[in-house]
Amino acid sequence: MKILKNIMSLSAAALLLVGCTDGFEDINSDKNKIYMPTYQSIFAGSVYKTMNLFSQLNYQRMWSYSRYVTVQAFQNGWLGGNDGVYRTFYVDILRDLRALEKQYADGSNKNAYAAVLTWEAMLYYNMTSLYGPVMMSDAGYTSVDKKQVAYDDEATAYTQILDMLGKAYDSFDATNGGALTKDPVYGGDVDKWKKLANTLRLEVAMNIQNISEDEAREYAAKSLEHEEDIFASADDQLMPKYGTVETADGSYYYIQIWKPLNENGGRYDNVPSLNEYSATYMFSFNDPRMKVWFLQAGASVKGSQPHLIPDFLTRAHDCDVYGCNLTDRATHLNWMMEGKEVRDSLRVRYWIPYVPTADGAGSRTPFGWERQYDPSDPTGVLRMSDPLPGVIDARCYINPKYYAMDASIPMLRYSDACFLQAEAKVKFGLGSKSAESYYNAGIAASFEENGLSSEQLAAFMAQDGIKWGTSHKGFDDTRRLITAQLNGADGDEGKLDQIYKQRYFAGWLDGLGAWRLERRTRSLNFPPFFYNGTQTYEEGGDRWYVYPERLDLPESEIQTNKDEYYKAIANLQQKSKEPNTGRWGDNIHTLLQFAKPVPDKAGTIARYQNMHYVDFNMDMQAKYYGKTWEEFVKAARQKVEPIEDETDEQLLKRAFNLEIQSKVGVYTVDE
Repeated sequence: MKILKNIMSLSAAALLLVGCTDGFEDINSDKNKIYMPTYQSIFAGSVYKTMNLFSQLNYQRMWSYSRYVTVQAFQNGWLGGNDGVYRTFYVDILRDLRALEKQYADGSNKNAYAAVLTWEAMLYYNMTSLYGPVMMSDAGYTSVDKKQVAYDDEATAYTQILDMLGKAYDSFDATNGGALTKDPVYGGDVDKWKKLANTLRLEVAMNIQNISEDEAREYAAKSLEHEEDIFASADDQLMPKYGTVETADGSYYYIQIWKPLNENGGRYDNVPSLNEYSATYMFSFNDPRMKVWFLQAGASVKGSQPHLIPDFLTRAHDCDVYGCNLTDRATHLNWMMEGKEVRDSLRVRYWIPYVPTADGAGSRTPFGWERQYDPSDPTGVLRMSDPLPGVIDARCYINPKYYAMDASIPMLRYSDACFLQAEAKVKFGLGSKSAESYYNAGIAASFEENGLSSEQLAAFMAQDGIKWGTSHKGFDDTRRLITAQLNGADGDEGKLDQIYKQRYFAGWLDGLGAWRLERRTRSLNFPPFFYNGTQTYEEGGDRWYVYPERLDLPESEIQTNKDEYYKAIANLQQKSKEPNTGRWGDNIHTLLQFAKPVPDKAGTIARYQNMHYVDFNMDMQAKYYGKTWEEFVKAARQKVEPIEDETDEQLLKRAFNLEIQSKVGVYTVDE
């Protein structure tokens, strides 16, 4: 399966960026000037700006919010400065698109008109799920004299977006609708654009279930009446690709990650790495995609020192080899004569290839939590160590292809379409196939996208929890705050849990989509941002549970659109299931209408408040090379060539950097 590549390089597109916004200023200020925007002259630049904006949001916020990765440079739950993002949406992109919409509303090029409507709808959809209130129906593009612009609430905006997508879908005409030239998305393929409009309509419809399930069903049915125009392969998906000229069309990630890493002395805090909470699921269900997405621990840093995880192993006891005093020797000999197996219990440390990165140093023991005492320490003094590394050497960084010059930006995948159809089948009985068929197709699409074999896919899907309609409880995270589990055996709700979680992993690095999905479903219900346990990040928050639910509107709106701004915030608070008056109501803590409240948040907070000790563990990677010392030795001999007269301990040191920290004791295994 081919992943959709842009047919047209964005080098040409970037040349069109300069002056597009200026043209709008001219329209609004010089009524005598003739300005004829065209699809060819503007649209490619709008796509490139959208890619950069989504990349910025992902990198600085949504990758962290979604827990796809840990970006140490952006681990605070909140980052201010929304004015630039908001201006990019409205001034740099939407104003250009509105001009194109007006230009082609006369039917002179129906396909260009429909493509512009589709892109507009996609932008408004993302804005509404980010902010809540949006300026849409009264956007003020028609009059230079309009000073105050009204906001639409979520429900109104989503209905307009759905109708806009329906209008776009009906307008596409591959036979006589006009050509799409200089198209950086689908290379002028009208049929693919039509599928995008219809698939996006299904996505928006399923996203509004918590606002109106009836409306969600109605619009989902409209999309699935034309199931032939839902994404059918990776060639259809919306995953535009950057170009190869840094100053013209190069990737935002290349500039923000690759260049600081390779040109500015190696700034590794800018590089995303394996997140603990998503890793808990990948370890629990043996997900081979992890090895595609991430490099091994320490592989990125020259001369790095390996991070060694703590563990306990047992080995056959031999006084002649490992040493015993006379009293112990007699005791051990007596045990053996009684037919008992005698073994040593050892505290060890060793290297593993994939180790997660913690959210941040201060977040590991917030609220005065303490590390628990080591139960194996006879002195009762030692504390358990944090199993996750705090140094840059040991992190598992993402594969550099994801921040290459010509990286792709996932916006709506084929796998998304599969899981949306599975959800629509379970919830509304819509679609021509079974929910299981759609679900399986979504996982298969993700495996194919990541270059994995059919054998790997079959092994993954045979597991309890992954296999449709089955459940499995996996590992805890390193502090036992969450447990990775899939609940497919629990009726329709359990099957939806499978759909949501598999969609999350198939959507890797689509941070905006993942954050939206989690707020809508609360399926993964990852822990909040603790930082050091003292911050709420913004007025109105609870330091025990900080998780961003939206972005603030820019403060510039208070100066330029004051009356309508305050009306919008009042409306936001009135319609929220969990209103919050902090920061005059415009805060990150207010639940949006489309979102589901966090399940049992009060109970979770109470659990945090009653915690005294953090139960540090590495269960998700414990016994990595085997259950016993003997199995570790066997694995070591398969990894490295044994050396003559080398002890097992020396072999394990070479193979896995294994160190024996202490012998906890000697015990018997009764036969």
